[in-house]
Amino acid sequence: MIKERKQNVDVVRLITEYQGNGVFGPTESFASDNFAQVLIHMSLDPFIGRQSLENINADGWLLLSQQIEAYFGSANAVRFGYDFDDTQVTYQDSFVQIAQVVMSKPYVQNGVYDLSFERTQNTSSMQVTCRNKMPGTEVREDVFEREYDGVEVTWRDEISGVSETFYVPEDRSATNPDRIDLNGCITREQAYKFAYRVYNRQIYNRYNVSFDVDEFGRNIIPGKRIDSPDGTRFVVRPDSTDGYRVFDGEVVEVNGLLVELSEPVVFVDGEYHYVTFTRVNGDNSDPILCTQVDDFTIALSELPVEAIYDGYSQDRTKFVLVSEQLRESIAILPETIEFKIDDNGAETNTVSAINYDSRYYKNDFDVVG
Repeated sequence: MIKERKQNVDVVRLITEYQGNGVFGPTESFASDNFAQVLIHMSLDPFIGRQSLENINADGWLLLSQQIEAYFGSANAVRFGYDFDDTQVTYQDSFVQIAQVVMSKPYVQNGVYDLSFERTQNTSSMQVTCRNKMPGTEVREDVFEREYDGVEVTWRDEISGVSETFYVPEDRSATNPDRIDLNGCITREQAYKFAYRVYNRQIYNRYNVSFDVDEFGRNIIPGKRIDSPDGTRFVVRPDSTDGYRVFDGEVVEVNGLLVELSEPVVFVDGEYHYVTFTRVNGDNSDPILCTQVDDFTIALSELPVEAIYDGYSQDRTKFVLVSEQLRESIAILPETIEFKIDDNGAETNTVSAINYDSRYYKNDFDVVG
């Protein structure tokens, strides 16, 4: 005889608290649904993650938890409630699942598992120029037809213990919604903001792009906005008026505030033009206002903080030059970076991305009742 269940019980598992700087609390005595603590405990578990502190960014995750909570202004944003009781689920799958609930992108860099919190970004962290991209590998696809016209997110209510579904549009008018099981999500607030991010991406994703880059691709992080001029378009030249007005390449020579570039550039009257240089660590310099001297030479309004390199013993400094009016058009959001080595031992990193648009995050600060 099968008896009817009388009540649901919601529990929080006791884990070993990570206190930072390699210090732990008493073994399995800390009740927490903070995603960072859950992820660290799972990663170091000898049967699940089987990782060591050297292979995970544990201290970074504690800091990331604080940043996510501060961004959303809510402690609910960093909660995760799910018991991994399926032996068929891999550590990598569990890692992705936790990251998804807290709006983050998982990645591995230099053998270390890490997370990148996706959020509004007013500037790009780095840039990819034609000098880094493998010739003929860039593909851009405009998004004309939408696969989905809404979202259905299923989550578990922490009070009732019952699965709930949040719909966008909320009047359930979608005819082909993207149905997502958000395992580990335990509050309506989390489900709401996740669902609207997915929905806004359905609306504002205008194109998809992919390209192969050299070892510079190791620096690119999923979810971190970067600048990438469209390498599939014909660039305007000094003897023409039509074409793509974004220029990229490397520095040939520096003489004070005068910089000679590897590619000819065209300035437009009435527009302000800025050049951004790639720093040694791969990050962008601050954009610098510049004026044109001749087809290949520009004059900077000021020198960058880090010196421009124009020698021969290492890669020369890369640049992207664009008018203020077109700067947002080159911003993209990397989704995945796939690393591979070809038969000749050459390294290639395939970057898949979408256009960056701040409207993806326009519902992040809605008050959820």
